[in-house]
Order: sequence, then C-alpha cells, then structure tokens
Amino acid sequence: MILSTENILFNELKHHLHFIINYVGQYQPNLIEDLQTIGSSLTDVYTGNLTVVNIKHQIINYLHKNHIFYSDDYCKWINEDKCYRIVKTEDNTNWILRISDNKEKIIHIHPGRDGKNIFRVKGETIKTAIAFVYYKNYEKQSIELNKDVINDIRIKLNISPVKHFEKTKILTFISLLNSIQKNLIIK
Repeated sequence: MILSTENILFNELKHHLHFIINYVGQYQPNLIEDLQTIGSSLTDVYTGNLTVVNIKHQIINYLHKNHIFYSDDYCKWINEDKCYRIVKTEDNTNWILRISDNKEKIIHIHPGRDGKNIFRVKGETIKTAIAFVYYKNYEKQSIELNKDVINDIRIKLNISPVKHFEKTKILTFISLLNSIQKNLIIK
C-alpha cells in the first residue's frame, strides 16, 4: 500500500500549538490520561500557521516526490542517514522524520528543535499549562494563576510541585495559550 497521511504518527497534543488550543476549548473527559501521552522530557511545540492535516500532506508529498512510496522504501531511506531525516515545510519549519514502532503509522514526525516556529519546553510544563487553561476556560472555574493552584494541578498530574513559580516557563506557555485563544475568539 502506498504511504499516505494515515501512515503518519504525530502527537498533536504534544507538538502543535493550535491543536492544543482547540483541545482546551472542548470537553475532555480523559484530560489527565490524554496529558500523560506528552511525557516529561523536553519537547518542541510548533507555533506556526500550518494545520496538522497540511503538515502531514506536505510530508507525504515530499516523500512521493523523492520516490518514497512504500514502508520498506521509507525505512531504507531513514536508515541511510542517522536513523532520522529532516524535511522542511513551506513555512521553513524543520520536521524530524523517524521510524515508528507502529507498523500502521510507520512515519513518526515531530518539529525540529530550535527552528523557525518552534517553542521548546518541558513536557511537564505543557501538561501543567494545558490543565490550567482547560480548568479555567472550559470548566469556567474561578481559579487564580498562582503557585498553590499550579502545584495542585501538578499533583493531579502526578508531577513534582514547583518551588519558584515566577521563574517557570509555565507562565510563558499559559500566556501564549491565552493570547492565541483570545485572538481566535475575536476573529
């Protein structure tokens, strides 16, 4: 079977800012479980304007233009060079391509670090920020953004509390989510 967007493994909740914003604006019955898929290590979040569908189409188009049509071709191509490849989308964002353990979704993609349209942050920070914005906006909870509230959320997520809240990227990521959400509502 010829490779298609269905063969791409991409954790949108971990790597795509606009997906995250849509996610926090909808009812999430499995919020805590969903957030566990993010992990805790450093991760790169794509902040550009391409949709998940558009990114996947551009990756598949690149592969097909380079005569990579089947899983075997893809695996051979990836293994020829450091077990990963870098593909650039039309907005000049670098995407890392690897081989997934999932045979149906053999093409594992994520944004390249330190590139254009990329925000680098720890997974625990993403999880905390998503949970805070979700609880505040979707559930309309009247909660303040302070160290105690953030640490309560982190306990629910099974994450260590923060000691110095003012110096964390959690504030930056929450501000980013909130500012983009406001812009989406205005438009």
